[in-house]
Amino acid sequence: MWRPHKGAQEAFHKASAFEIGYGGAAGGGKTESLLRELLRQVHKPGYKAVFFRRTYPELENSAIDRAFQIYPQHGGEPKDKGRKWQFKTKGTYSQIIFSHLEHDSDVHKYQSTQFDVIALDEATSFTEYQYTYMRSRIRGTDPDIQRYYLLATNPGNIGHTWFKSRFIDGKEPFKKYGFKIQGEEEIQGDVNEKDILTRVFIPAKVWDNPTLVQNDPQYISRLKSLDSVTRRMLLDGDWDVFAGQYFSDFRRNVHIIEPFAIPEGWKRFVGIDYGSSAAYAAVFVAFDYDGNCYVYNEYYQKGKTAYQNAKGVQDLYWDKERDIPKDKISAFFMDPSVFGGVRTENGETIADITKNARPVDGFHGLPIRPAANRRVDGWNTVKEFLNEVNGRPKLRIFRNCTNLIQYFPQMIFDKYNPEDLDTTMEDHILDALRYVLQTLRDKKSHPILSSIEEKIMKRFRPKQDFNPNSQYAPR
Repeated sequence: MWRPHKGAQEAFHKASAFEIGYGGAAGGGKTESLLRELLRQVHKPGYKAVFFRRTYPELENSAIDRAFQIYPQHGGEPKDKGRKWQFKTKGTYSQIIFSHLEHDSDVHKYQSTQFDVIALDEATSFTEYQYTYMRSRIRGTDPDIQRYYLLATNPGNIGHTWFKSRFIDGKEPFKKYGFKIQGEEEIQGDVNEKDILTRVFIPAKVWDNPTLVQNDPQYISRLKSLDSVTRRMLLDGDWDVFAGQYFSDFRRNVHIIEPFAIPEGWKRFVGIDYGSSAAYAAVFVAFDYDGNCYVYNEYYQKGKTAYQNAKGVQDLYWDKERDIPKDKISAFFMDPSVFGGVRTENGETIADITKNARPVDGFHGLPIRPAANRRVDGWNTVKEFLNEVNGRPKLRIFRNCTNLIQYFPQMIFDKYNPEDLDTTMEDHILDALRYVLQTLRDKKSHPILSSIEEKIMKRFRPKQDFNPNSQYAPR
C-alpha cells in the first residue's frame, strides 16, 4: 500500500484536469508521483500509458530502475529490459511503456499510436513542438478509460518559457483553467464549456516530500549551497529565474504589489514603444518623493493603427465626461524613431499622428517627446531600480500590469552582445519602461544621435542619481 504525502503530492493525484503540471522545486517527489499515477487504470483492459524522458540514459537511471521496485507489486511483468510493463486484467493486458524523445523528429515514431495517459518527466527539457505533438496522441475509444497529460518538472531548461506561459503566468496554483485550440493558438475558455480542455498546476517543494527530508536531512543544505539563480529554481521553485536570464533580480514577491491610489503630488510619466503588427506598448509610471518608481497602469495591443493606439493610451488617463485628464502626466516619452522615417500618404510621421488632436473624435493628442534610446545604458538603469537597497527595491509594479509582469522575467541575454538583451524577444513593454527611466536619468530627452556621437556621449556622460519629482512640470 502506498499513499501520497499530504499537501502537494496528494493534490496532484486528486487533480481532475486534462493537463496536470506538477513540481517547481527539486525533491518534491515528482518522478515517484508520475510512476504511481500511471498505475491508476492498469486494471482496465486495453489501458495504455507512456512515460517519457528526453534521453534514454535519463530514463534508465531513474524511472525504469524505480519501476522494477514498484510495478511487480501490482502484477507488472517487465518486457524488453523494463521498457514495457504488462498488467494482465480480464483476460487481456494493459501497458505502461517507457520511452524517450531526444530529437523533435522522434515524435513522428508515434504518428499512428494512441495513448490514454502520457507523462513527461522533467517536462521543460522537451521542446514546445514535442509537447504539443504528443498531446495529439492522447486518444481512445473506451469511454471507461480517463485520458490526461501529466507534466512534472523544475524551472529552467529549453522548455521553461512554454511551460511557464501555460501553467504559471497569470494563473493561481491549484486552480483549474479552461482552454481550446484555434489554429496555431490557445485561447481561454470556461472550464464548464463543452469540449473544453483544462489544465492545473500543483506547486511542490522539497518540504512536500518528508520522506526525502527525513532520510537525507543534508539535501536542503546542499541545495542552499548552489549559486543564487540555481538555488532559486531548485530550492524555491521560482519560475521567474533561469540561466541566461537578463533581469535575474526580478521577483514577484518583491516587485509586485497590490494597486493603491497614487498620491496627487507624485509626478507621473508615460513611456511608449510604437508597434503595429508588433506590440504597441505603454506604461504609466509614478515616482514618490524619494524617487521610487511605481508602474501603475499599462497599455498593450497588437494589430491596431497608430491613431487607434494613441487614442487607447489617452483613454486610460482621460475623464471623458468632464473632458479633462484624470492623471496629470508630466511627460510622454516615445521611441525616437517615430519622429522621422516612415510617413503616411498625408506626409505625417507616427509622431504627428500621435501628437495631433482630432476634436471630432475627442482625441486631444499626446504631447510626446523623443526618449533617450541607448539600450545598454537604459537596461542598466532598469536593473538599478530592480536592485534591493536596505531590503526594498526602487521599482514596484501594480498587479494589474499583467503584460509587464509576464515579459519581465522572460528576457534573456543577446548571444552576440552580452551587455544587451535579446532583441528578438517580446521586449516592447520593457522598452516603454526603459524610455521613462533612462530619459529621466539623463534629465532631458535627446535628439537622435549618430553612432559616433553616441560613443562620445557614452564615454563622457556622468552617471547621476535623480529624483523625477524635481523635473518636468505637469501639463
